[in-house]
Amino acid sequence: MKNRINDIYSLIKKNHNVKVKDLAKTYNVTEKTIRLNLQQLEDSGLIIRTHGGATLSTHQSTFPDDNYNIRAKEQKQEIAKEAQKYIKPYYTIVLDDGTTNFEIAKQLDDIPLTVITNDFEITNYLIENRNNINIYFVGGTVNKRAGTTQTQFHTNEEIKLIKKLHADLYFAGVNSISEKGYMIFNKQVRLLKRTFMSISKQTICVADSEKFNKSGFLKFANFDEISSIITDSNFKKSLCKRYANKNVNIIVVDKNKEIKHAK
Repeated sequence: MKNRINDIYSLIKKNHNVKVKDLAKTYNVTEKTIRLNLQQLEDSGLIIRTHGGATLSTHQSTFPDDNYNIRAKEQKQEIAKEAQKYIKPYYTIVLDDGTTNFEIAKQLDDIPLTVITNDFEITNYLIENRNNINIYFVGGTVNKRAGTTQTQFHTNEEIKLIKKLHADLYFAGVNSISEKGYMIFNKQVRLLKRTFMSISKQTICVADSEKFNKSGFLKFANFDEISSIITDSNFKKSLCKRYANKNVNIIVVDKNKEIKHAK
């Protein structure tokens, strides 16, 4: 499967766009299988899915290798350790889907908390490892590959239920951050993120340094709607100037475990 995904990505880079039905014939698999492969590439920020196919994303040109994945995990762990400092006993916090928020879940102390999440992996981890944390799992359409739930329409009963909740803090995952705002690649999760923001007293974006200054398919929030960004120690100081006039509070984790604030 990994080889097929690599091959599909190479075809998209070469031809700029592909069709699901053509790929299904080429690899002798079902169109559903190809759509799942394309979904994985889109979730990685490498492509943008279109009606009946996919096209190359403009924000990244290389397929992540194992070294990238190891480095990214270390960066996310740095972010998670800093994020924990903002959580107080008896808080209700929101952790949406994503690897950074999973690292935050792993860093949580076993103190009285309520966690609202739509991520199966976060839910299972907390059930198995934290006795004092209450969990509110958000319902909706299940994305089996990603292990999350997604909601799309304002009429969804799940969205109506979420709007009745109240949270102290929402850690918002993101696919990329451009000068336009906070970006995602899957339009289905935009409403869910907006709803999480609306029920939370404060929203903090958690984003590793690789996600800055890159384009995305869809903006889900403006800079003035999120109080700050927590990022890792590899964040380039030169980027501060790009965001200075947007009044963005960027919290950079230092390798010495000191925290630098940039505006």
